[in-house]
Amino acid sequence: MKSNFLKSALFYGLLFGIIMIIEFLVLYQLDVDGVKNPNLGIIISLLNYVAFPVTFIYLAISTYKNKYNEGYISFSEVLRIGTATTVVAALIYSVFSLIFNYMFPEFVDQTIEKMREIALHQRNSMLSQGATEDEVASVEIIEDQLVKTKEWMGSFYSIPSTIVIYAIIGVITSLILGAFTKKDKPQAV
Repeated sequence: MKSNFLKSALFYGLLFGIIMIIEFLVLYQLDVDGVKNPNLGIIISLLNYVAFPVTFIYLAISTYKNKYNEGYISFSEVLRIGTATTVVAALIYSVFSLIFNYMFPEFVDQTIEKMREIALHQRNSMLSQGATEDEVASVEIIEDQLVKTKEWMGSFYSIPSTIVIYAIIGVITSLILGAFTKKDKPQAV
């Protein structure tokens, strides 16, 4: 049973990770910018953090339940499969992202520059609307955060943090899906 649990989680986690990589590469090649276009950024976030996890966790637990476990699945199995699926996807995507950032360091620089422009524009907009210097982030704080973001994008720390984020998403999604999909085996008397 355990190897079947892993088959489902690995297959759909791998598929989920590959789809996120393809999504990234298509958007990169089309020069579509989720940072400068907030509506597109929201759609991408909803896909990556809601729609894809729900879809691939559901597929993984349904495959395990129906193909390998005679139509039954416990709540704990749903949690394990769902979390493992998102962890596999996060591992694949975060390793790809780190390699991509090393191969194309100009991508990181361009991303940081876009973030800088937006942050400074928002700061100036808030100041022009009557906010005081004490109420908005200083230019120094913005620059400090951008330096930290750039360091994070090019470091191995991005891998475990991405995995933790997706593991949490996997647990939450699995809790919700588990309420609808669990079906315990009848107890023998």
